[in-house]
Amino acid sequence: GVVEDARISKELQSPRHPDLSGGRAIRGKADAPVTIVVYSDFQCPYCRRDVPVLEALLTKYPDQVRLVLKQTPIPAHVYARPAAEMFEAILRQDAGKAWRYFDILFGNQERLNREGMAFLEYAARESGADLSRARRDAAGPEVKALIDADLEEFQSYGFTGTPGFVINGVTLDGARPQEAFERVLRQVLPAASPAPVAP
Repeated sequence: GVVEDARISKELQSPRHPDLSGGRAIRGKADAPVTIVVYSDFQCPYCRRDVPVLEALLTKYPDQVRLVLKQTPIPAHVYARPAAEMFEAILRQDAGKAWRYFDILFGNQERLNREGMAFLEYAARESGADLSRARRDAAGPEVKALIDADLEEFQSYGFTGTPGFVINGVTLDGARPQEAFERVLRQVLPAASPAPVAP
């Protein structure tokens, strides 16, 4: 614990600054003081394991925390890149539909692994997205450039596998329990929010 606390405060002195420009998928309060950037792969079992952890953090810290999703499909996962492309394509139509697609994929990861592209298209239809438009955007240069940039950023931060997280500039590597995130929050929150006024 002491070692981890020291690492967090050291990283806070030279925080990472992920690129959050462009239309990013955000869950939680748009202007929350703490941003958890999530580098994720739709076929990664560890990414799936942290989905409920992240949801629990949003529930516990509704005013303090927001999630921003980045796409880091690893080459060994055949359907991860097409899944990420489809997510970003749907996001261009409607953020709610994109998150619905996200929930369908992570809720049925074994079907994605087994059925591949057929399941991606099923999930896109179930989300309510315009499938032909989503297919077109998924194959387009903008989505490709976005995912390539996410992967490059992820690698530049020294992450060894998915998922990876950057919490107000502090990194967390791999699937972690809620407590690991809260340990970082304890240090970043005081810096992120104005001090409460004494009565």
